[in-house]
Amino acid sequence: MPAHRSRCRSSRRTTGSPARGWPDPAFLALVGHVFPLGRRAPVAGVDAVDSAEQALGLLEIAVARPLRPEIVVVALDELRHGSTVLIVTDTDRPGQVLGVVETVSAVLPAPSTAMFLASVRPRGGLVAADVDRWFEASALAAAHGVELLDWFVVSPGIAVSPREVAGEPERW
Repeated sequence: MPAHRSRCRSSRRTTGSPARGWPDPAFLALVGHVFPLGRRAPVAGVDAVDSAEQALGLLEIAVARPLRPEIVVVALDELRHGSTVLIVTDTDRPGQVLGVVETVSAVLPAPSTAMFLASVRPRGGLVAADVDRWFEASALAAAHGVELLDWFVVSPGIAVSPREVAGEPERW
């Protein structure tokens, strides 16, 4: 977790405005995670993934270098052990995350009950619409009986969770 936490009280409140440039870099400094940081990745089938830091550790080894547009999805079983890693390449448009969440959550093999993901955007980062996409992606996964634990938008040097920006509580 970042050393400082977002102080958003409303579930859809954001900081910054499109006119000033969104999101405000000072806000990202509060909610962003340095990426990559060399975190220890959980061992598949052994270590539970029960925090954003552990999720980021796993994503650090799954994300392509150099960064390229892709979405990395990690499915977890009922004990929160990683069970499946799926990488969707050539995902240049931010909205593509919704189709990936819907498709993957509909076809995840049992006993997958939860997932987290990362949208890798090497030429950009978090955009204002990602906050609304978080709520929609979460609902899409829930409609298929899968809990979307978190979503990270990864750009050079930083990973930001739209869930955290939206002020939603952690689901780990």
